[in-house]
Amino acid sequence: MASYGYLGVLLLVLAINLLPFASPSNLFLAGAIAYFTGIGPATVAFLVSTGATSAKLVHYYFAAIIGKRVNSSRGKLAKYGETIGRWGALGAFIAAATPLPDDPVVIPLGLVRYNTLRFVISYFLGKLMITLLGAYIVKATAITLETIFGNSASIAGSIIVSILAITILLKIDPVKMREYVSKLRSKQNKQQAKRLENISETLT
Repeated sequence: MASYGYLGVLLLVLAINLLPFASPSNLFLAGAIAYFTGIGPATVAFLVSTGATSAKLVHYYFAAIIGKRVNSSRGKLAKYGETIGRWGALGAFIAAATPLPDDPVVIPLGLVRYNTLRFVISYFLGKLMITLLGAYIVKATAITLETIFGNSASIAGSIIVSILAITILLKIDPVKMREYVSKLRSKQNKQQAKRLENISETLT
């Protein structure tokens, strides 16, 4: 990949992201490319974002073609497209900027033939944000480990750290987390109220 330079990185990322529902996290991909090729993190982030966006644009157009050919649902799909409005851009940005799967957002946007330019800009910006994070942090982690433990440890360590980070992000359910925090607060409030009641009874 390094021997082909920027074009090699771009084509590799494009090929990987063309795999529907199966492409790896671009955060990890950007970090690995930045470390192993020696290309600057910012450049890597731009290349990975461009390749990923191009691949998802292909998925988007395939979905748009399918949506156009579903004659019986054409009117319904058009109404969905109008309803989505600006939220489609936000959805594309969130899908691109998080380790969550992209296709469940990209494909519906294609089906309703959401504004292509808005989709591309939103998705690219989201992907650029997460790949910048991956390229800088993963590379910095790998270099630090290499300085301390040597090359083999840095490679293993960066892979482990990246996988753990991605796994945690994917496993945590924000809704359940909020419910858990809410229950803890409610329990603490009840305990505090009981203590105050006991103190009050003691004083009286």
